[in-house]
Amino acid sequence: MHTCNSKSLEEEGRNEDDPKNSVQVQQEQQKQVNHFKVWSQRAYLSEARIATGDREPKQFKHQREHQRQYDEEDENPYVFNVEDFTPMFKNEHGAIYSLQKFSERSKLLSGIENFRVAAAKANPLTFLTPTHFDAEVVLVVTRGRGAITLIGEKRESFNIERGDVIRVQAGTTVYWINTDENDELRTVCLLKTVNFPSEYTCKYNSFMMQPFYAASAGEASFYSALSPELLEAALKTDKEMLEHIMSTDHTEVIVKASKEQIQALSQEEEGRGNSTAPFNLLDMQPLVHNNYGQIFYVSPTEYRALEDLDIGVGFVNITKGSMLGPLYNSESTAIIMVLDGEGYFEMVGPRTKSSVQTGPTNKKLSSSLRHGSVIVSPAGYPIAMVASRKNDLIAVCFGTNAKGNIKYPLAGKNNIVNKMKSEAIELTFGVPAKEVEEIFEKETDYLLFPGPSQQEKQGRADA
Repeated sequence: MHTCNSKSLEEEGRNEDDPKNSVQVQQEQQKQVNHFKVWSQRAYLSEARIATGDREPKQFKHQREHQRQYDEEDENPYVFNVEDFTPMFKNEHGAIYSLQKFSERSKLLSGIENFRVAAAKANPLTFLTPTHFDAEVVLVVTRGRGAITLIGEKRESFNIERGDVIRVQAGTTVYWINTDENDELRTVCLLKTVNFPSEYTCKYNSFMMQPFYAASAGEASFYSALSPELLEAALKTDKEMLEHIMSTDHTEVIVKASKEQIQALSQEEEGRGNSTAPFNLLDMQPLVHNNYGQIFYVSPTEYRALEDLDIGVGFVNITKGSMLGPLYNSESTAIIMVLDGEGYFEMVGPRTKSSVQTGPTNKKLSSSLRHGSVIVSPAGYPIAMVASRKNDLIAVCFGTNAKGNIKYPLAGKNNIVNKMKSEAIELTFGVPAKEVEEIFEKETDYLLFPGPSQQEKQGRADA
């Protein structure tokens, strides 16, 4: 694989056989460095305050705010940002990125260690060369339009556009093109490896992406990794002809294509009624549609190509200033990637080892959200997402164990408190049931509500 052999100068100087270079040790060392930096800054800040009459120097204010955010997110293993993505391939025509392995972040995520998130972007009129994965792939088109070809027992080609979901089975050779002359083609993938992630030596990937380029500069491609003698026998050709096609300096995964080539590759060969054809989420009736946003969702029973994977896929658009939730899933772990906008999320999660062991077993986890942020929302733990006042917050969501999953709202229509008997409410809250019911019956919308900022404005207007 092209990526596995690509090393930075820092990596080249390491002895990869040294157990001290394990990911866990590196993370621990980085934590020690960060804590030392914090201690040094605090000590220096104390001296500066003494010198300035206990007034905080302005140059430290930003550092203090940044460190406070770092300390909070350091104990939150459920959120990832753009910095946690590693380029598997990148050139002037596009890029493919892979997110850090979940179980490397925390043992709390070991239940989804076989899953990975990847994202790709291709510039106008480009071709992503044929490749295959040793993983089951659920691909979602998040921007642009193009065409995708799957080569399994037969060849199938489909035109794709924003909102399309398509299943790519492990081992299937796939290539796709951006047919647009102006806009990028962007995709997000959830991959479930069919091999064992712990046995991979590639630093960043727990799945294999094997392109079909010829090979050069020390890289071994699908064919050139095999011995010439074996290929001569298998292909019934001579050494000179093999060297001619295998020795070209062509190691690009994403390449520019002519308009004629794009036109030829974009001819759809299969209809949308085919079981392997893409399914467009945005053509569906929204699960939720109100003044505060939209939710589109396809279950594995609605898109049968996802049935054996038991994965559901959703799009959510939270109107600026609005929020999704709080709610929790009965069985499904949600993996959410922010596509556009900004905001924040809050989640109730288990306390980490670094947390104080006294008191409640759960704690509030929160973090800011921006383009490229990824949230893992485990089953049974409430979560809420809030869009900023400036922009809508748009995200794509993958849900595991989707078939039997039930969404349980903690507020709004069908919330769990409203379904309790009055006696249960009184015994639970310790106040008359009527007082509790008045609060939980106020909001009548489902899942999407006015956010905290809108509630404040509404409260002032009512006053």
